Amino acid sequence: MVFPRAGDQPRHPSQLYEAAAEGLLLFAILQVCIRYFRLHERPGLVTAIFFAGYGLARFLAEFFRDSESMIYGWFSMAWRSAADVAASAFFFWVALKKPARA
Repeated sequence: MVFPRAGDQPRHPSQLYEAAAEGLLLFAILQVCIRYFRLHERPGLVTAIFFAGYGLARFLAEFFRDSESMIYGWFSMAWRSAADVAASAFFFWVALKKPARA
């Protein structure tokens, strides 16, 4: 896609990729987890799935962005999602450590 006022080079519409992955796909995954697998009965598990899904979607979508997302060499803004993955690991640990509600 060629964006107006961004040169004549075609670029990936990464905004659409992010909207689809972080919005629609993640919403659908969370709905399935809640409605069919009843994962909301374990406190923190749905939050962990959200952070893991968001971090992964953000990480993958950043690779389709223009070079402006590069901070230093190979280090891009995609690595900021490591905090989301770390948060999801914490919430997975908390959710799976406690016994499920009866």
